[in-house]
Formats: sequence, C-alpha cells, structure tokens
Amino acid sequence: MKDRTAAILESTLVLMLACCGIALAHVWKAGPLSWEAVGVILIVPMVALAIFICTSLLIPEVFAVRGLSFPLPLTLPAIFIGFIFTTQLLVTRVGVGIAKLPDRLQPIQVWSEPPVLAYCFVACALCLGALSLLSRDPEQR
Repeated sequence: MKDRTAAILESTLVLMLACCGIALAHVWKAGPLSWEAVGVILIVPMVALAIFICTSLLIPEVFAVRGLSFPLPLTLPAIFIGFIFTTQLLVTRVGVGIAKLPDRLQPIQVWSEPPVLAYCFVACALCLGALSLLSRDPEQR
C-alpha cells in the first residue's frame, strides 16, 4: 500500500508540473503574466489533481502494483488531461447560459485550447516515461 501511495503521489506531481509548465509557458508567450492570471490558470489543474488523487486512491486498479509499466505513461496522462478538460468545462459553463465569463477568469480558457492539451499530453507522457525508467532497478535498465 505504501509503494502504491508513493507511486500515485510521484506520478501526480509529475503530471501537475508538466501541465502547469506548458500552460504557463503558453500564456507567457502571449503576454506578460500577472500573479492573478497565474492563480486563475492553476485553479483548474489543482482541482483536477485532487480528483485524480481521489480516483486513484478509491480505484487502485488505475495504477499498476509493480510501478509504472508500459501503458501507464500513456493512459495516466490521458485520464489527467480528461479531468483537466472536464474541470475547465464545469468552471466556465456552469451557471446561466447567457452569462459571459468575467474578464478576471479569461486566462482559464487556456485549458480549452487543443494545442495546449496536446502539448500537455506529450509532456506528461514523456515525463512519466522518464520517471518509470528512473524508478526501475539498475539491472533492469
């Protein structure tokens, strides 16, 4: 159980850092970042991270018992990106249908852009692949 919890926390941290790095770089490329914009951008992956951790702890079959084997570096980013997209949809679409998203929350729209989500998936898959290689025994490398 302790190994599975450590694997869940390590992989979710890697997923979170990869996605946040990609999103912040994308927004920073468009213009200067403010602390308010950074906070708004980070809300969505934080909520998705909490959902992902709860799902992983409640449904332990999501994670392999013996570490990050082959399909996990591809399926875990897909699940996490799905949680991010769903969270973004819920944050921006819940409420009155004709209401406009406040200007202060406009940076949250970065999570609805397909290139950003695709870059996040690739970055997460690469980082989890590297993490799985580093977590193996030296004889298996």
